[in-house]
Amino acid sequence: MRYFQLFFFFLFVLLARPISAQEAKWIHPSTGNFYQINFETQALFENKDGIHWNKIADLSFEDIKSHDLILGNLNYQEIPIPGSNLSYLMVSCTGQVYQLDRKNWILKRIDQTFFRGANCKAVKFLRNDILYSFGGYGFWQSSNVLTKYDPKNKEWMSIGTKGQIPIAINDGISAYIPSKDIFITMANLQVNDSRLYNSSVIDWNIYEYRFKNQEFLKVGTVHLEELKKYLEKDLYRNFLFNGRYFVLIDKSVQVYRYDTMIIIDLLDNFKTYHWLNSGRLPITANNASEQEIRFKGKDSLAWSSNFSSKNQVNKNSIQYIISIKNVLADSEYLGKLTDEPWYIEFFKVFILCSGVLVSIFLVYIFGNLRRSRLRRNLKIVLGENEQKFLDFLLLHYNEGYVNGHQLIAFFGRHKSAPESQRQFRSKLIDNFTKSLSLVFQESNILDIQQDEKDQRMLNYRLNSKMYKILSKL
Repeated sequence: MRYFQLFFFFLFVLLARPISAQEAKWIHPSTGNFYQINFETQALFENKDGIHWNKIADLSFEDIKSHDLILGNLNYQEIPIPGSNLSYLMVSCTGQVYQLDRKNWILKRIDQTFFRGANCKAVKFLRNDILYSFGGYGFWQSSNVLTKYDPKNKEWMSIGTKGQIPIAINDGISAYIPSKDIFITMANLQVNDSRLYNSSVIDWNIYEYRFKNQEFLKVGTVHLEELKKYLEKDLYRNFLFNGRYFVLIDKSVQVYRYDTMIIIDLLDNFKTYHWLNSGRLPITANNASEQEIRFKGKDSLAWSSNFSSKNQVNKNSIQYIISIKNVLADSEYLGKLTDEPWYIEFFKVFILCSGVLVSIFLVYIFGNLRRSRLRRNLKIVLGENEQKFLDFLLLHYNEGYVNGHQLIAFFGRHKSAPESQRQFRSKLIDNFTKSLSLVFQESNILDIQQDEKDQRMLNYRLNSKMYKILSKL
């Protein structure tokens, strides 16, 4: 019994150990230097080369409660405040906001957020001195919620938006682009753990959020097979961003070797490159630190072999730096992110050509059906003399008008009495126009003019509209 009491006493001591013994570690987004806070000793360490850790200050804590701090040291993000010695230090999976004062060496809690767990891996950035947090994962599902920090009320506020809103902003490739003042996100993972056998769906669309009108707009779709293959298998979606380039690093070693990268140029039509280490930059593949490779400034990548993740010196480590320009020069160009595979393009051309051919065929078929129907109707309504008169008018259309004498001669009535000829012409013209008006629902069938030589006679010709129709039957 005594041993059991001792066991539970030591278990209680371990569980009750204050969180202040934990460490926070992050990379400064501008310099690429590493920083680490030991909450037990309140010491701040700096690592400029990925090798040597140096203590640079003892921090004073203000309004910091040990039970609010998050276990582990991979959940912190620093966002410098331009034109000052201050930075925001934010903690993933919470709305907590700390202020780090590098002049007076003070770490201060400035928010009054009480919730946690709703926005893990949210995309956080600073725009016009306002902190934003987009999307994330929490409570067993992904989120597309947009929020901004209100320093007056010390709380986060929801942002209303419109347009083509993504179904989730989670585990994708996302960043704020200051030069264009837009937020861009793509290849997001929609997750709902309550759905059996369908817990995650990748949204391959590329979205821009435009702050000016608070609107999301879909600007394209990820079609590049190499990138889709990579993102479908990469478990951690590790990437760096310097304001222009996304640099994707395969930490999970699911697709490429550990020392390969995919680079996406956001300011040049999503051109995408694949860089494979040529061997001149040694990298330790079994190092799982997410902070091993980083941007050193905006134009260079830096890492060290055997990266030292603790605040101690690793004498065997060497730092390597390579400019992003040289990385691109040494990379294979894969194509634009939105480029579709050749067989998709071929399929689209095939569908387009097929559509044109089908349309022409349908026009031809329906035209033939319409002409056949008109021919049947004309055969029904036209008598023998009216049919001969129609043929006569069509035959002589290009020659001009036909006069009454030609008409009488054509029907062999030239030897009959003048009154009989007049009655024949009148009845023929009347029956002809009535019959064609019935078929075509058109009253203006004939173009009739008075004969200049014989005022008693009329000249006849088909109306141009009727000729175009009847000549094709």
